[in-house]
Amino acid sequence: YLSLKEMSMDHPDIDQRPFDTFIMYNDGNRNFASDWIMEALSKSGPFQYASKEQRISFVVRAIQSIVVFTHGLRELYGAVGKCKGGIDSSVRWDRGAAILIGSNEGTERSGSPTGHGKMMFALGKEMCKHFSNCMVSGNSLNDQQLVDSLQKGLEFLESKDCDKALELIENGIRPELLVSLVQATLHFAMLNDLLSAESMNGSLGAGFAFSQSIVPFVNLSDETSANLIGSNMNLQFIDDPVKDGAPAVFSAFATALVGIGVDCEDIGNYNGNLGLGVCSENPADTGSGTKTTLPDGTKSTSTSLADGLYTTTTYVQNRAEIALDVKDIESLLKSDKATLAMGIYEDGFHSAIYNEIGEKIGDRSLADFSRSAPQIMAKEPTYNIFRYALEDDNGLYLGRDVGLYADTIVLGAFGNTNSRTLASEAIVALNLWMFVVHELHQTVDKCKGKLLTDDDGVHSMDEAVAYYIGDGQQTGDSKGHSLYALAEYMGELFEQDEADQTRVNRIIMKLFNQAKLEVSFASACINNPSTHVRLREIVNKIVSQMAVPLLQKLIYSLRKNDRDRVKLYAQSVVPLIAGCSDSTFSFLRDRLILEGNIFNAIDVDDIIEKLQSAYSCLGLTCVDVGTYEGVPACHDKPPQSSLAGYVPKSDISEFSKLDLDLHQIYIFLKFGAFNAAEDLYTMGKHSTLKKLDGGEEIITLRQLATQSARSIVPSFDMFERYFDQDFDYSNSMVKRTLDPNEPTMVSLKERTKLVVTTLQSMVVYMAALQKIYDAIEDCESTDSFRNANAIEEWDRAAGLLIGSMEGANEGGRQGGMMMYGLAKEQCKQFDVCTNSGDAKVNERLITLFYAGRSELTARNCPPLHKAAEKIEILLQIPLIQSTLSLMILNPSMNEDNFGELYAFSRSILPYVEEADRDASQIIAKNIDFRPTKGNLDAAMMALKDAIPKMGVDCDLVGRLDGKSACAKSTATSHTGSFVLSLSTCTVLSFVGVIVTFLM
Repeated sequence: YLSLKEMSMDHPDIDQRPFDTFIMYNDGNRNFASDWIMEALSKSGPFQYASKEQRISFVVRAIQSIVVFTHGLRELYGAVGKCKGGIDSSVRWDRGAAILIGSNEGTERSGSPTGHGKMMFALGKEMCKHFSNCMVSGNSLNDQQLVDSLQKGLEFLESKDCDKALELIENGIRPELLVSLVQATLHFAMLNDLLSAESMNGSLGAGFAFSQSIVPFVNLSDETSANLIGSNMNLQFIDDPVKDGAPAVFSAFATALVGIGVDCEDIGNYNGNLGLGVCSENPADTGSGTKTTLPDGTKSTSTSLADGLYTTTTYVQNRAEIALDVKDIESLLKSDKATLAMGIYEDGFHSAIYNEIGEKIGDRSLADFSRSAPQIMAKEPTYNIFRYALEDDNGLYLGRDVGLYADTIVLGAFGNTNSRTLASEAIVALNLWMFVVHELHQTVDKCKGKLLTDDDGVHSMDEAVAYYIGDGQQTGDSKGHSLYALAEYMGELFEQDEADQTRVNRIIMKLFNQAKLEVSFASACINNPSTHVRLREIVNKIVSQMAVPLLQKLIYSLRKNDRDRVKLYAQSVVPLIAGCSDSTFSFLRDRLILEGNIFNAIDVDDIIEKLQSAYSCLGLTCVDVGTYEGVPACHDKPPQSSLAGYVPKSDISEFSKLDLDLHQIYIFLKFGAFNAAEDLYTMGKHSTLKKLDGGEEIITLRQLATQSARSIVPSFDMFERYFDQDFDYSNSMVKRTLDPNEPTMVSLKERTKLVVTTLQSMVVYMAALQKIYDAIEDCESTDSFRNANAIEEWDRAAGLLIGSMEGANEGGRQGGMMMYGLAKEQCKQFDVCTNSGDAKVNERLITLFYAGRSELTARNCPPLHKAAEKIEILLQIPLIQSTLSLMILNPSMNEDNFGELYAFSRSILPYVEEADRDASQIIAKNIDFRPTKGNLDAAMMALKDAIPKMGVDCDLVGRLDGKSACAKSTATSHTGSFVLSLSTCTVLSFVGVIVTFLM
């Protein structure tokens, strides 16, 4: 057998030409590849501090690139050598081709459609997606040329034209392989540029491997370029990865490509961005910027911020000068001149507004940042989360429109005589903070709408950075007057001062540069439909990091018992947690924000721990926030955390967090922010999966609603048939309702409930069933990889049905958005709760999930089909209960509930139609958006008649208003017997309890 280790070793009897380049670069070490791989496996050498993911990624990618690349080429060169010696060389050539392509690619010219290839051919297909040079078949254009070259080379050898075969290797095959290695190095430079020094992401290992596969060739062409690529792609445990930035790596390759025989056009442009390529004529190399007219009539293309930390492309000095207003306000407050300070706040002083020809037409004021918010921020996500959190039943906060919350708090702070500078702090933490966030969201929206042309996007990002840093700021100095200085001050207290600046500022500035890069290329937002998607992801990360100094200040104030600042910083950051969990937010609001409520000193640790529990939802980790003396130790949620008591065997946290998307969609729709809701539905936010290449993939609710794999669920055909053969029936309903231009008679509240209920009862419902049947199919597969994946798919179904908002404790908590929470909500009305307050349906679901997982562990697949049927029947119960309760308990005919009733009824009508077609027609006819009481009575009776015919246990549906929910209660339970039929003897241990299932 030929082992991978043998392929990586020196073989003096084999042509060494490609190998010699590596040996020379690695100081004569002839077993360099094997040594690296063994060091990665043993966690030694450069991998001593590497994570498991980094070491795995390095080994896999080093084999794919260095080992396969060098040995494949050695075989091809060896075939030419045999040819010249008059020996048959076709077998040797074929062996080299086989190594480069691999058996997993199958026999088709475009390779395996499943993407399971592992060799150089697979790498070409993987990279072409990122560099916009895939063919229609999905195959890489470069791979196509490689296959053609390999075929042509074989023909040369068969005709004894050895020199032409050699020339083909040198000028065709080797450069074609190098293209994929260059692309892979650039791809991971882009991914890793977003990571911090502490990152344990596997993509760092992959980037290191690919760079080591190409740098030896770059070194022959340009040693400076090789050194720059190597230093940026090495594993870093102190400095940030890609310390000079991904564009520097692109530039280094641009300089060296000609010398290694690679055409820059073959590399392509990263993600379609014309400026992210390696050809010298790329627009990114021109350095062109916006020429803005200044007050004196001169032209400028830049503003230097923080002593050169960030140099803008466009003129934004007047924006940066808003920090001087903060400075003066603070100084006046210290001198007890609150009236003058108020004047600067309301009228502005330093930040001039100019017209298009450079004439001053006024001053911008910090008060306007808040007072204009109801008009300019009304459709933006972060602002609406604050409105949702702070408004009372009348839409007010402290007696004024909740949209003016920041101005209201600041005005109150001006009257605070205990803390003289509280108002200036409030201005930075509230007005300025939200306005920077507004600038970012606005840039994304304009990019999505193709309203940004060339320098417009750059100018928008420059404005945001100018407000964030402010004028008069020095790099790493905490004595400034804007958000950057606040982050420096708090970062130092929380032990996050890293070299020249604090961790949070290093991350934010890196993200600002990344965002600016996205919009800096010619027509980036107009010609590239994915630009706004990537920009949005970066902006979400910036907003998350901007919350860090506010959290730090709140925690610091709690420890210092500075109650004025506890109240201020609670108002500045705790509202964000309302987008994570209503129960956690309520706990914090009641103790820190509500008027008249005073927290007790003994509650401080509990309060801080509640804040820490929200970090993950906010996109943060314990490391992001840091530590402060006396603060409870922070622990990030472990990957296999329990959900409402269900303990998964695999990491399903990302799937469970889709309920956060659903919760925030509800918030946005409540305030009519249709675009924000649609963006969250379509592009997602909270659920991110790690890909094999080290990158990330965001899971979206729209993906769940439209993926073709749903057809694996037997009942899916029933839904498709009921909804007039609309394969994407739930997506169609959501999209129509989210369209603000769609003609409709329903109110905003009805549309909100219609969307949320459809996502909960149809989209997530069917996605969970799909995961269950995926697990069964994986169990029954002959593929060992799929067998191993079955338990994870099963657990993912549980994660989708329970959701992260339920928390870890058995029975969950209030406010869950998924099917588990719906069952708890309905069990109270139907008198089918357990003594602990959980729904009986949920208890049986959890039992079935544990039992089914035990069967998967034993790979006893047949009983799982029955388990899936039982789970599906149980899931119908809260849908039936919700439909009935909205019909029966709505005597006032509240129109706000009709959208919810319509969605719930449609979630069960396909089942009703299968059991009783007449009943389904009566229900569908009588439940629309304006039913009468007579309509509801008719629909209710039809549903009650149908329930026993649907195989649903009437005892589990329960009693409503003292009467059975079914027309008759003789139905046989189909849910209590499955556990006993799973296997002859299945012993399952969980949470310290041994449960034995006997036939």
